[in-house]
Amino acid sequence: MTYLFALPVVCLTVMLVAALNQLRKQQSKYKLLQQKWEETSQAIAKSHAEYSDLLTINHHQSQQMTALGQQVEQLQAVDVQRLQALDVAQQKSKDLYESIETAIAERTQSLELELQTVAAAHQRSAAVIQSLQEENQRLLEQMGMAQSRQPSQSIVQSSAITLEAQEKDFYQQERKRVVINVLTKELQGMPQGTRRQHIVADIVASNPVESERDEIARKIRSIFHDYQRMNAKIERTLESVGFKLIPGNNHYKMKFGGDDRYVFSFSKTPSDGRAGKNNASTICRKFL
Repeated sequence: MTYLFALPVVCLTVMLVAALNQLRKQQSKYKLLQQKWEETSQAIAKSHAEYSDLLTINHHQSQQMTALGQQVEQLQAVDVQRLQALDVAQQKSKDLYESIETAIAERTQSLELELQTVAAAHQRSAAVIQSLQEENQRLLEQMGMAQSRQPSQSIVQSSAITLEAQEKDFYQQERKRVVINVLTKELQGMPQGTRRQHIVADIVASNPVESERDEIARKIRSIFHDYQRMNAKIERTLESVGFKLIPGNNHYKMKFGGDDRYVFSFSKTPSDGRAGKNNASTICRKFL
């Protein structure tokens, strides 16, 4: 009887123990789930915080991008204004260049016409001078012939000396200067007190020379003193003293008096500082 009564108690106890064990297991699982839930909640909270931070950063970046966009637009507007100003300046420069080029062309044409006029006048003057020189020479020859027909007493008493010559003066009193210069040098070696010395001394003293030779020589030395290269001013100066400039490949030729016998060549670029002075000395010695 006691056994029968204890059996249900034992069964109930076993069931309670099993239920307790099951409850403990459920509690353990619940704790694990609760722990995982807390960890997940923390992770979610952390993700929310990170997401919030990212949103804040994104907002700041958006503001910066907006500001940069505005700056780019401002810079583009400034660049457009600068380009427009540059286009205006380029157009003004082009217009100014064209106006200057037109003015230079007109001035050049005017100067060429003036130069042609001056050259024509120079040619006419040269022709007139040549004609007058020829007429003067003819008159001198006629005077010489007339004097030669006079009685010998007239010839003895005449103070003028007429000499025949084919050469023409390349500058004022050129031939007279050469003759007087030769006589002056010859006079230095003549015995004093002789008839020959008296005649030559009288001729030299009675015939002062107003020659352009010294002025021509001065201009030649001035040109070649520090000569580096030819220019229009030097060419005009050479032409003014009777030299025609003839350009070559590496050299220039100077023709004196338009006579092919009197030509001097010199390099377009001097080799050293002495070249110009040597050229000037050679030109003066050969042609003057």
